[in-house]
Amino acid sequence: MESLSQAGPLRLSELMRRTYAILCLLASSVGSLAQDSLRPLPTPTPSVDERIRVQTELVVLTITVQDEAGRYVAGKKKSDFLVFDNDRPVEIGFF
Repeated sequence: MESLSQAGPLRLSELMRRTYAILCLLASSVGSLAQDSLRPLPTPTPSVDERIRVQTELVVLTITVQDEAGRYVAGKKKSDFLVFDNDRPVEIGFF
């Protein structure tokens, strides 16, 4: 293969053909990289004895009170409710 200085000036069509070939190679490389990044990660299989331990200071509970006819009951106070965690009473911090 001759160097550019030995080959003389490149014709415009040859230069365009080479530029087009380089652009096609770059585009195909970028496309394959993008496809690799879109593949979903495998879902890990949970172990039977895995446990999640979480310590929290605040848990939000949404409570709805209805009467026997299914109508909503308003006007309840904090003292009208008891909350338990693992059979132990828990203080209601906010109401």
